[in-house]
Amino acid sequence: MDIQDNPIIAAVKNEKELEKALQSECQTVFLLFGTLLNIDSLVKKVKAAGKTAIVHTDLIEGLGNSEIAVDFLKKYCDPDGIISTKTSMIRRAKKL
Repeated sequence: MDIQDNPIIAAVKNEKELEKALQSECQTVFLLFGTLLNIDSLVKKVKAAGKTAIVHTDLIEGLGNSEIAVDFLKKYCDPDGIISTKTSMIRRAKKL
């Protein structure tokens, strides 16, 4: 997926917004909500709809701000990318 081909991104903060985004033409979904208990299923929903799933690590309840949080996301959720205000999280994501 190339962002230049489809520059509209859905940034969702709850399940209702997620459902709308999954029905829309946008190809990228920023997940701005979730918990350690449901982030995997949210990412799977986005990917099952054929869209790119990007997780905002700072907004996932229960997910810490250490690099191991990125390892957790990669191993258990496998999003297409992350958003974070923490440079250490971005550095770790680039390594993975």
